[in-house]
Amino acid sequence: MTIGSSRFQQMRIGIIGLGNVGWALGRGLRRAAHQAQTVGCDRNAEKRERFSQTTGIPAYDDWKEVIEFADFILVCIRHGQVLPFLEELRHTASPEKVIACLAPAVS
Repeated sequence: MTIGSSRFQQMRIGIIGLGNVGWALGRGLRRAAHQAQTVGCDRNAEKRERFSQTTGIPAYDDWKEVIEFADFILVCIRHGQVLPFLEELRHTASPEKVIACLAPAVS
């Protein structure tokens, strides 16, 4: 599937965590895949507002809304939050969702 394909344009993408990684992905997706429907999520209201104003991508405070909306979910949260989050996500997301965890590795 290429970015210009109609299937990609219909894809709904969710970004959970609007720190450096989530922010960069949002900006890149807006430029490269402007046809794809993208939403973001972060607990921090200032980050959500700045992200939305800068990228034009709506951002929510409830990650469950993003999970419900998106077909492809990019998890961009701190490594210490990943395991508890994925455990809860496992009980929330339906099996057809594609989830990519982009948290930094811990050595």
